[in-house]
Amino acid sequence: MLIEILNYPFFQRAIITGLLLSVSCAILGVFLILRRMALIGDGISHIAFSGIILGLFLNIYPFEIAIIFTLIFSMLIVVIKEKFKIKNDVALGIVFTIAMALGITLLSVSENINIDIHYFLFGSIISVTQEDVIYSMILFAIVITFVLSNYKQLFYVCFDETNAMISGINAKLLNILLVALTAILTIVSIKIIGVLLVSSFLIIPAATAILLSDSFRKTLVYSSAFASLAVISGLFLSYLLDVSSGGLIVLMSGLYFLITGLVKNFVKN
Repeated sequence: MLIEILNYPFFQRAIITGLLLSVSCAILGVFLILRRMALIGDGISHIAFSGIILGLFLNIYPFEIAIIFTLIFSMLIVVIKEKFKIKNDVALGIVFTIAMALGITLLSVSENINIDIHYFLFGSIISVTQEDVIYSMILFAIVITFVLSNYKQLFYVCFDETNAMISGINAKLLNILLVALTAILTIVSIKIIGVLLVSSFLIIPAATAILLSDSFRKTLVYSSAFASLAVISGLFLSYLLDVSSGGLIVLMSGLYFLITGLVKNFVKN
């Protein structure tokens, strides 16, 4: 039965796209957690939802508008943090609430928006197209290239941003690129697991890896492995149980985090 499902093109696309996006998010998630920006994925996913509403309001393909909208508001997070010298979570909270207010306002004044709330909140593997697979491949390549070409700088900025800037590293540019990549990944991931669950791609695998690993490189590898395992097990279980794939992917990811934490404490004691 499990082998048969692999013959379906939609499932093949879901597996490929899910793996590419989850690994990309898991890698960026390590840097975000170490930068104390773990909740930025959750904030950006809600900003993206408002961007989708804007696209529907303008009667234009919503995900394309959402990418532009989310990038603009994501950059505002960085600008507000730098200009007003406030913490990441405060800047995120300000921008997130403004973006959500705009989306709610547009939704309330327009009578032409027919939005499938369930689809945008929870995603759907059936909606994954060949175009999504290509986008995922491109994003995966960009993330890997970004991390490999800036590995030492990112490592330095994560653990000591002040000294990194003194040594000549452009921490502001790295922060902007990190947030921008997170924003784009969030938009594409919404089609797989939806707005409410997309931040789990960025947080849970990375947090699980941090529990288990004793080195930075291993953390990146373990985070990618846990994300891949969650996607594969979640998709197969969703087929067997006929339930939401997005929800099961997150539940499996959370299960791996719980098991890892319990095993670590047991071995330690």
